[in-house]
Amino acid sequence: MVKTSLTEGFDEFWTVYPRRVQKRRAEAAWLAARRRGIDPELLIKSAHRFAESKANEDLRFVPHPATWLNSGAYDDEPEPPPLATTDRRVLEAQRLKDKFTDRGSALELWKGA
Repeated sequence: MVKTSLTEGFDEFWTVYPRRVQKRRAEAAWLAARRRGIDPELLIKSAHRFAESKANEDLRFVPHPATWLNSGAYDDEPEPPPLATTDRRVLEAQRLKDKFTDRGSALELWKGA
């Protein structure tokens, strides 16, 4: 019975977490976190937030769920959103791309066409 209450919420966590590998290790890490008194709702909400922050990233760079749980990453601050396109360098690159697109290829510009 104790194990049931400690594993409660793991299935939802597993569904939410963006990288589903090594389920047994993830469940063991979940149990360890629960034994330390970590609220399952906190773990699930943090996993939701983490999944949203990694939505457009290559999963190879997302930590395994056991690593995430064992490191206490559920207590981390939310990651900042990606830089907006108002970044000066991005705008300059777009301006140059538009300049060449509007005027033809770089070779045509060089030839004086």
